[in-house]
Amino acid sequence: MILDPIPNNVIIVPGLVKEKLSEFESLLRAVAGHAFLILCTEDYCIPNLKIFYDFPHVLVYLLTPQNKAGKEQAELPHQFLYQWYKFNKCLKLASRIERKYSMRINSIFKLRPDYSYPNMSVLVDQIKSNRIFADNYIYTESDRVFFGSRDTIFSLRHILDVSLSLLVGKPDYYYPLNFGNLCKSDLKSSRWERCNFDRRVFNYKSVSSLFSLSNSNIQDYADQETYNEISPPTASDVYSFHTGNRIFPGERSYAWFLNVHGIVAKRHASLLGSIIR
Repeated sequence: MILDPIPNNVIIVPGLVKEKLSEFESLLRAVAGHAFLILCTEDYCIPNLKIFYDFPHVLVYLLTPQNKAGKEQAELPHQFLYQWYKFNKCLKLASRIERKYSMRINSIFKLRPDYSYPNMSVLVDQIKSNRIFADNYIYTESDRVFFGSRDTIFSLRHILDVSLSLLVGKPDYYYPLNFGNLCKSDLKSSRWERCNFDRRVFNYKSVSSLFSLSNSNIQDYADQETYNEISPPTASDVYSFHTGNRIFPGERSYAWFLNVHGIVAKRHASLLGSIIR
């Protein structure tokens, strides 16, 4: 089906499609005709893909144990990297859409079908809108759901390579934060509190104490010059409030990538939900 006019916004779904999809189906019905939908998932999810069949201009890429993509993904050192492999596949399909229709994508929404969107009408309005987002901003809850301009979201394709070269298997390694970029962000977005900190520079006793900070407090650290001149931290200097997977802490890696690359993470009412269990 050829849409007239061709939509400029894209929804990408890089991950598994499980059951309990009624909420996401409602979202798709509300934005049908206003966005492309790109899905990259595993072949065993096929029984759950019925909600996508009637969506105009949907592209589905299936990974199987036999095809090239499935084999490449299986070679990654940890399954927590799989979402970023699928994410990159979605972006390659988005580039094909641009070439096919001789157009340029405006905004990209990375969503999950098993996520509860508390303000769905707000999200629907964003997807249907032609609003232009600044390239240095991303609207995000964590690495689970986010949206932004075409160029901002495309820049995240490098997360997979950075993770493979710098982050996997190094849960205690200290990568400095850019406090200047952090003070521009919403402090509770993108899981920045799970990063590793150098207690000689930034010493807090609890997560709640971090969340009590204001942007002006963070600006005080950004104004300091001495932390750029001190020696690298020892193991006893490094601490973190991260819990969970230590081989590849995905949310921390996402937060750190945004921070050091100057992408300002902002909260958005439409994304402040949770995974449907």
